[in-house]
Amino acid sequence: MQEPGAWAVPLTDSICTDATLTGGKAASLAVLHDEGLPVPPAYVLPVAVFNSHLPDADPASRPERPELAPELQTTLSRIAAELCESADQQLVVRSSALGEDGESASFAGQNATYYYVSADTLEKAVVDCWLSLWSEPALAYRSGLAANAPFGMAVIVQRMIQSERSGVCFSTD
Repeated sequence: MQEPGAWAVPLTDSICTDATLTGGKAASLAVLHDEGLPVPPAYVLPVAVFNSHLPDADPASRPERPELAPELQTTLSRIAAELCESADQQLVVRSSALGEDGESASFAGQNATYYYVSADTLEKAVVDCWLSLWSEPALAYRSGLAANAPFGMAVIVQRMIQSERSGVCFSTD
């Protein structure tokens, strides 16, 4: 099991099922993987990484664009090298916000996902994903339906795959 302070944690690590550390989407994907469903290989940058780069983030006011710590830059390079099986392999960078996919709020479509991300643009996509917490739709959703939702974001870096079909499962109406 990875330490909670790690820059990145494999989705297969048990820590990923804790939505308070890795957000709702990552926790759901980790559970699906644990149940034997085919989930593409991925790493999660826990909420603590967001907090270390945006320590004074105000949910109502978009911050300046943070510069990534050198250790995170190195980690992202390693992840890209591991997940990209060939030079033309792409990645997907997915939001996994606190309160996302939860019982009281979903945030469906409010935070960003970036498809077909190259290793060269991975760092930018991670920061853009974090900053999507302050998009107009996310701000509106948070001020209305999710005013009391916890604030922060983990990010999933996942191998991009070409699928033939996909599905959505709802466990509660």
